[in-house]
Amino acid sequence: HRLYLYVAAAGTLVAGGIGLARLLDGLLSAAYDAALPGEVLYTGAVWTRGLQESLGAAVTGLGLWALHWRAGAKGDRGSTLRDVYVTLAAAAAAITGMAAAGVILQALLRLPLGSLGEPASARIGDLTGWAGLWLAISLPWLYYAPLLLRPGRAIEPSYAGPWTAWAYRYAAMAAGLASLGAAAVFGIATLVGLTVPADDIVLKGPGEVRDAVAAMLATAVLGAVVWGGMSLRLRRGPATPDRDQVERLYLFGITGVGLLAAVGGAATALYIFLNDALNSKLGGGTADTARWALAIALSGGVIAYLHARSVRGGFRGAIAETLPTRRKRVVLIAPAGSEVLRAALESALGREVEWRVDFSAGAGPAESPDVIGSIQLAVERIEAATGR
Repeated sequence: HRLYLYVAAAGTLVAGGIGLARLLDGLLSAAYDAALPGEVLYTGAVWTRGLQESLGAAVTGLGLWALHWRAGAKGDRGSTLRDVYVTLAAAAAAITGMAAAGVILQALLRLPLGSLGEPASARIGDLTGWAGLWLAISLPWLYYAPLLLRPGRAIEPSYAGPWTAWAYRYAAMAAGLASLGAAAVFGIATLVGLTVPADDIVLKGPGEVRDAVAAMLATAVLGAVVWGGMSLRLRRGPATPDRDQVERLYLFGITGVGLLAAVGGAATALYIFLNDALNSKLGGGTADTARWALAIALSGGVIAYLHARSVRGGFRGAIAETLPTRRKRVVLIAPAGSEVLRAALESALGREVEWRVDFSAGAGPAESPDVIGSIQLAVERIEAATGR
């Protein structure tokens, strides 16, 4: 029943949000055409069939969302599925809004850098769709984010678990870090394209450089605001077991993604260089082809290294701690007749113990207080041991 409610609520919210974004896009486009009539060759009626369909999709989707969320899932206290849904809904809305804001900011930053044969008003007119998406996605974010960050200001009572707020904060910080990583990739690729001498393409005119600079500035500004703001809040936050678990998952995830980017980018760049070398085409064009792969490899490697160093107790120690204790191999070397000792050890450990009979010893030990104490000491040392 809960699974149906939350899946249906998520699907109808997405459908209603798409309809609302299309509706706002049409209204903003009509407002733009009315404000700048000289830029438009033909202006039709505002209330078009497309706007009517968008309004119908928005009303239907949001109405079904309210039916499942506000009526069906109302008062669902203590549900892990609810916590997952609220966290994902707030994080997805924030990331989508961040992406739309990045596109808008890039286009606005592109204007001071100059344009090639395209008026500024035309570039602004192309942003109505992204502006509509940003406005539409702001509504679910303003609804769900307070349930995690500021329950006192939420529209409804917040039943979120203690780990959900930390999960949202670290997810937002990951999105900001991804934006900073994209800015680093744009910057490194552009710098390589500008500095490597070549007789062939490398950078296709000033327009490509301006687009790359605008993209780098937009992603850097967004990343710095989101990642920096969340980092400051997390530094001031209290240390709790739920936060430690989410933080370790975040550090492991970012380190893994960074390593994948580093290895994939390095392998791609190596393939490009070797391919051009074997075909006697090694030159400036090779750097132009491989610069994005090199930028991804360098940015991913730096991100992975910095986050691996941030793991408490070291990355290797953290990996050893997360390995299941059941995978530890325990071997008992004892004389014949030690069935009682082996059974007691297996009961205390909760796993099977191998037994190698020592024929050079005498009879096996009996079950006594001294033997039980030795077993408890052995169990403590086995559990404290790292690795397998």
